[in-house]
Amino acid sequence: MSTKASKKAKLQKEGLCKLTGIYGKFVAAHILPRALTRLSRTGEKIRETALGATPRWRPPTWYDDELVIREGEDILEAIDTPGIEALRNHTLIWSSFNCDEPFAPEALTPVSDGINLREVCIDKAHELRLFFLSIVWRAAASSRPEFVDVQLTEAETEDLRQRVLAREPGNAWEYPVILDQLITRGPAHNRTPIIEDFYFPADGVKNSIPVASVRIYLDGLVARVILTKEPDLAQKMGTLCLGVNDKTVIFARKFESSRTNDNMREIILDNIKRGHA
Repeated sequence: MSTKASKKAKLQKEGLCKLTGIYGKFVAAHILPRALTRLSRTGEKIRETALGATPRWRPPTWYDDELVIREGEDILEAIDTPGIEALRNHTLIWSSFNCDEPFAPEALTPVSDGINLREVCIDKAHELRLFFLSIVWRAAASSRPEFVDVQLTEAETEDLRQRVLAREPGNAWEYPVILDQLITRGPAHNRTPIIEDFYFPADGVKNSIPVASVRIYLDGLVARVILTKEPDLAQKMGTLCLGVNDKTVIFARKFESSRTNDNMREIILDNIKRGHA
């Protein structure tokens, strides 16, 4: 063993794996998969900031070295691999685009100004749902300050842990997943998950029911995991919920008219006003 490797082994922390419950040596576990958060081939540091925060230079992705041991990380990697493969196979992320605007007009159904629908037969919907649920669990179980916004109840965190450990996401109505895709490229960037309300239709189009959801951004795709196991709520969304039917309907919009673009502009202007340009 080299001197560098020996020092690393000595510094490796030990404790209970938050996924398996087994005591052992922790490994560095990425909360968001590294394959989808690498912003450059050379891996140089990037600028991290938020509204009201002082920018800092740091690696382009986040990992937790007190989350899982090797056995737990093996489970997460086994979940990530088919999930990422499904995202690429169905052209759901920017890194899978073969050009800046890969979708023909006939592949999209306009529904309102700037918003289209894209109907996709996702053959690994089960694996993709598990992938997103695992990210929610990682963010909730992590002690890293960047993920403080993902605060779940103990019951929710434990329920998700068991699903991840068993590699079984459960019924598609439980923790339904809704996808919102950016169909044109924007600046490469990463975002940490956040919790915010999602509004389900109630009695007619004028009324709605707010339900908490975890918003996950990955390489031009927004996945919204709804924190409910009530089938009556999810069934109102029908094919918008991933894996409910053979075909999943995905929101599709250009980056220029997206909330992601608006958020980036807001943060940049905030940084400029505070002298951090």
